[in-house]
Amino acid sequence: MLRGYFLSHPEQHKPVSYIAAGNGQQGTFEFVDEHYFVHCDEENTEVFLRSASTDGESIAGWRHRFAAGRVSCLTPAHREEGLLHSDFSGWLKREIEWLADLNSK
Repeated sequence: MLRGYFLSHPEQHKPVSYIAAGNGQQGTFEFVDEHYFVHCDEENTEVFLRSASTDGESIAGWRHRFAAGRVSCLTPAHREEGLLHSDFSGWLKREIEWLADLNSK
């Protein structure tokens, strides 16, 4: 259902950059975070956010329809700094609205 899964993360929290990918979204934001590395079935989902740090690059957000519903995965923000970051809050809000299908009504 999720079409992706967790692989690993470095032990130390470091600055992680999050970069908009596709769907007309633009922008980059950064904060100290637990950089998740994931596997994602990119051919069967929409990747909308990528991540990069000194440890490498990964996918940080993806979404797709599943049966009669919607599925979204967003990996950033494991610490208070990230959860309170205004750019992350904006991404989280957009994903909640997409999941609830609020923009098509």
